[in-house]
Amino acid sequence: MVPNRVIFYDYLMCSSPECLSAVAFNEYLREKRLVSPEIIDYLERITAAIADAPIFKGPDTWPSWWSLSTMPALPPPNAMIEFFPVPLWDDEHSPIVPFETWRESMRSVAAVLQGELGKPVYYFADPNDDCDEDNIHRFLVMHWCCTSYPDSAFVQFILEVSGAANLEALKEALIDPKNYTHPFQMNDAFIGLEANICRVKYLPPATRKGVGIVFSSPVAQAWAGHLALQQINADIILVAPEDLIPREWRDYATRNAQKCSASFILDDNVREPLALLAQIDELYVIADGCDSNERQGLNVSESIQVLLWESLALGLPTRYFYPDSTELGNLESSLGSPKASEHLAMRVREREAYTSQLKEIRVECDFFSSGLWDSRGRMLGYDHLSIPFPLARRLAAWQRDFDYTVNPPEPTDDGWWECHEREQVNIAREIQEALGSSPRVMIFRHSQWKWIGEVPIESEG
Repeated sequence: MVPNRVIFYDYLMCSSPECLSAVAFNEYLREKRLVSPEIIDYLERITAAIADAPIFKGPDTWPSWWSLSTMPALPPPNAMIEFFPVPLWDDEHSPIVPFETWRESMRSVAAVLQGELGKPVYYFADPNDDCDEDNIHRFLVMHWCCTSYPDSAFVQFILEVSGAANLEALKEALIDPKNYTHPFQMNDAFIGLEANICRVKYLPPATRKGVGIVFSSPVAQAWAGHLALQQINADIILVAPEDLIPREWRDYATRNAQKCSASFILDDNVREPLALLAQIDELYVIADGCDSNERQGLNVSESIQVLLWESLALGLPTRYFYPDSTELGNLESSLGSPKASEHLAMRVREREAYTSQLKEIRVECDFFSSGLWDSRGRMLGYDHLSIPFPLARRLAAWQRDFDYTVNPPEPTDDGWWECHEREQVNIAREIQEALGSSPRVMIFRHSQWKWIGEVPIESEG
């Protein structure tokens, strides 16, 4: 089958022998045990996510999105018109009837159809206008295929499924006004059914990866949900105003995630950006509005820009999307300003000053905490302490493991507790090394707080 001979071949019906539904294929693999359960899980989760991913939009629904599961069974009116530039492959594949010859023969046919139907079925481009192209009703496109490439696989297929007695009968039916019952609307079809790429990412169930998705406007919420839906088995943190994360929407958008949590933006303020970044491996930010054709640069609050500055400075994978799904490709240059450098330097000085006045830093898990406390039992945030970011990430992972394992409280084996306490000692020792002699880093042992320097190294085993 020559690819460019099926350029207008829109889909194969699921009942035809040329395709097999993903559901049936996965069931067959499972029944016959042809692949491992992990492969079947991958196929099932990926196909489900792709089916629900809103990746299509067309002239009848612009700017709304369709997914494979919500795409209409029949083309809407505008989609019945095809954008039709002069076929460049005519000379290469030697059509039975050249396109220009067929096109001229269609002028009288199109006039008759327009007279019968009350609206045009063929827009003939101005040959003197390099930017003008034909727009043709789909039935006439198929008529051209039948006339110029009667032996092609595509023509043989439509002959079979149409039930026509022969090729001439099919061509007559395609220009018969009585068969134009499906609604159509002549339009400039240069923009037709547009497809966007899927951004599906699959993680094996045992792999942990944190993904932060930040948005702060209703128009950005839709694309945030699309991104969340395609992060399979990730731990997702949604960062947005509380009214943009209603329970029903959140449950739907994150149904493919392993874990989901939310951090609310209050008064346009992203609280504790370093604490958020310490919990994730990848950051997505969606602009408040506008698409890439209407605005260059950023369209988010200053607080979210600060989050972007911090993320890029720390080397985290960071991506910035517009609500139309397009991505800003020059994020670093858009953010690279003297204001960003000044802010980051100021934050370093503030953290150093705060840390220097502490007498103790205690390392201890409590449910959904930072794992760090001062001598009076008040929780310390990563945004206030002058500790290396890799250590903050290690702390966050240690605390998260505690939350996922011990919450709700349940018995755990001795081996888990031994590993947990060993990691506590290692983290505390590294924090002390990073801070020098002050403040003193403490852990709780034998019913009292002990300085990490007094904990024997051999106890780590």
